[in-house]
Amino acid sequence: MTNNIKEHHNDKEVQYLNLERDVALWRNKLKFVADEIAFYLLLLGSSLIEKTHSNNIDANYLLKEFNNLKEINEFYMNTGRHFQNKLQGMVECDDIQCDNAYLHSYLLFKNKLEKHLDEVRNIKQSTFQYLQKGIEKFIN
Repeated sequence: MTNNIKEHHNDKEVQYLNLERDVALWRNKLKFVADEIAFYLLLLGSSLIEKTHSNNIDANYLLKEFNNLKEINEFYMNTGRHFQNKLQGMVECDDIQCDNAYLHSYLLFKNKLEKHLDEVRNIKQSTFQYLQKGIEKFIN
């Protein structure tokens, strides 16, 4: 993303542009996570699991986890889109309380999103380990 901040922007506009950039980056991340989840669902549901003689119980557990992540990720994608639209109202704020309300919403969303991305990372890590064990059995 390019830096849209120009010399004529005041502090409030700079803050808005920075928040808008962050939300756009988060939405891009969430879109990629959605693609990853779709890939893992396809992979774990494929015959590869049987061919590697991997534990089907673990595969079913991971499939369930990725299906849950898919729903949660869709929620955050929608929330991010709504938040980005809502953020435009920040420019019209007349006082500090209004600005702080937007910043508070931003920080809440950011914290929840970071927890979601950590959860995605943890489940992907478990999946890597699971697939690695299956592949090692298949190769040896």
